[in-house]
Amino acid sequence: MAKKKKKNSTTSKQAMGFGVKNLSPELQKADALLVRRKWEEAQEVLESLSRSYPQNTDILSRLINVNYELQDMPAYQHACERYVKVDPKAADVQFELAGAYVMSERYILALQAFQRALARWPHHQRAEEASRLVEELQAPVQEVLDHPALTALDKQARIEVGAFHEQGQVYLDLGEYDLAGQAAAKVLQQAPSFLPARNNLSLVNWLQGNLEDAITLAQEVLQQDPNNIHALANLIHFHCLRGEIELAQSYVPQLKASPVQIWDHWTKKAEALSYLGNHADILELYQQFQETGHSEANKAGAIFYHLVAVAMDREGQEQEAVNLWEKALECSPSYALAAKNLADQDLPISERHGSWPFTFREWLSSSLFHEIVEVVQEKAEEDLQGQMRAYLDQHPPLAHLVPLLLERGDPQGRHFALLLAKMVATPAMLQCLKTFALSQRGPDQMRMEAMELVAEADLWPDESIRMWLRGQWQEIRPLAIKLHDETQGQHSAKVTQLCEQALELLRYGEEEDGVEAERLLRQALKLEPEAPDLSYNLAAAYELQGRQQEANQQIREVAARFPEYLFGKLGLAVLHVQAEEFEAAEAILKPFLSYRRLHFSEFAALSQTYLQLLFAQKRLDAAQSWLSMWERADPDHPAQENWRMRLLMAR
Repeated sequence: MAKKKKKNSTTSKQAMGFGVKNLSPELQKADALLVRRKWEEAQEVLESLSRSYPQNTDILSRLINVNYELQDMPAYQHACERYVKVDPKAADVQFELAGAYVMSERYILALQAFQRALARWPHHQRAEEASRLVEELQAPVQEVLDHPALTALDKQARIEVGAFHEQGQVYLDLGEYDLAGQAAAKVLQQAPSFLPARNNLSLVNWLQGNLEDAITLAQEVLQQDPNNIHALANLIHFHCLRGEIELAQSYVPQLKASPVQIWDHWTKKAEALSYLGNHADILELYQQFQETGHSEANKAGAIFYHLVAVAMDREGQEQEAVNLWEKALECSPSYALAAKNLADQDLPISERHGSWPFTFREWLSSSLFHEIVEVVQEKAEEDLQGQMRAYLDQHPPLAHLVPLLLERGDPQGRHFALLLAKMVATPAMLQCLKTFALSQRGPDQMRMEAMELVAEADLWPDESIRMWLRGQWQEIRPLAIKLHDETQGQHSAKVTQLCEQALELLRYGEEEDGVEAERLLRQALKLEPEAPDLSYNLAAAYELQGRQQEANQQIREVAARFPEYLFGKLGLAVLHVQAEEFEAAEAILKPFLSYRRLHFSEFAALSQTYLQLLFAQKRLDAAQSWLSMWERADPDHPAQENWRMRLLMAR
């Protein structure tokens, strides 16, 4: 088997060109990352560098090492392949490439690679191990060659077909879909009934955006082999992406009952059931797996344990899920999905996304992803909504993905779905957001944002709703208020000057400043006696002087005299809160929740008044929800820090 690659001493070969990165400092950067065992960052630097210097063996040797450390077998294998093309005399790498094929279970390619290496370097230090592996590979290779679809061919043709098929799988792993399709086509030309190649071609068609052809090919496989696990799993996946959930579910009994024992049958079944969210079926599958007494210690096993862990977490078995994610990482220490799910479990409950089975890119075909990127990059912002709506009409699978990604996508997928639904804002997308807002999946902040988007579209009833916030169900009132910063209440130039001087004194003043502010405001009121803000600020001047009863009376008079003046009503509500007359305060505040438009200053005053009420009622969770909503609507308002501290100290 392949072993960790030691530093290669082969002379490097460089491909220089205009605009390429400077080799020496970039290699030093990569080496520093390797010393600190920052494998993923080193991989990124080296991959970028290798695009500038595709034939540099110093870069490739480091890539081989880092990919092995990451247990990224497709990348490890590809780095070895690239190296031997540049330097066919590199004996160590030739043997490593053969070992990489073994680990990827590409048995014919492995056998051929070992045989070539042994023929050229029969006395190499790895020759003895390679000879042993050549013997061990005979059985799995013969199993491939004995496939019924190949029996009509002579042995050499069977080996050739098998090698083409495995090379196609290599291309699939690397994302080289055109080459993967060509390899599958070559296999089917010589062996039309070789179903694994037809399954590969089905996957290639999906990845390239040809979902109809992908389904047709999978159905053709089932016509010949009704128990074919790969075809059944692919059909469940494809129909799920088209929104045909009932049709996808119809294949589940057939999949579960399939007696076929292939190397990854447990994982393929779990994958298909995960696309549907059939968590109980996955746990039943795991029970069957445990009864066999088997265990998995490879990448397929890591994926299987991860998918079962997600099902466990979704069914409330959180500790069991954590144990299984840890087991997945024992099988494959660099398996990112298991590691990221574990990291999500460590977050505060209000920030967790909740377990997810797949990455965003596993839900989305490669062609669809790149087309979306092009639409977003090429269209002006004002045209984007219309373009995206048109794109959704032309690509129904994308619309069907939104509720799936909101319910069980990874963080990137969920953010994408939220952004897309927000961007197009069709009735169907808004309904997806409503369902998401009322669910227990995703961080509180994302579900609150979804709730506010739905509220703006007037799709909530005019009453409180139950939302899952900070790990428990809470009653909240959705708001559909749009904020503006338009100038309000025009005063004459003289009154404006007097008012600004008074407000400056009230903002930072002492008792004597209150006296001067009162004088200025009374002077302004002689000029504009019907200005409610002048009368309301007069109450503040009284309060600054310690004349609290007069201040309270002034607020009551303003609220009675100017019933449409928001600040006067809010001031009256504060007086009720201070008197612990909570029902009276809520009666004043409730109508404002139905407003559709407020100035930023009005919303800030409304928020602070509501926070005072909720705080006085000791409804701290509701107060936190309101504060979070205010923070999203008007970030960095200076009063928010004080409320954050008050809520923190009250808990």
